[in-house]
Amino acid sequence: MSLPPDPDGQNDDRASWAQAAIDRHGEATGATAAGDGDCNVFDLMCNLIHWCDRNDISFKELVKDARDMYKEETRDDE
Repeated sequence: MSLPPDPDGQNDDRASWAQAAIDRHGEATGATAAGDGDCNVFDLMCNLIHWCDRNDISFKELVKDARDMYKEETRDDE
């Protein structure tokens, strides 16, 4: 697997922080079975949509902004 550029050298940390959130969500919901990574991410994202609904935040806009930030964090300046 080829990873995208990492101009500031922090993408491994970012992925680790995401894994910690996914793991904690799995523990909280009981979905901690090995191999359920995709399912846990899916469920976490779905629950984040519910959270956004209750906090008057546009999940769609957050996804757009997150995608833009990801592009910035993986920008290849060469």
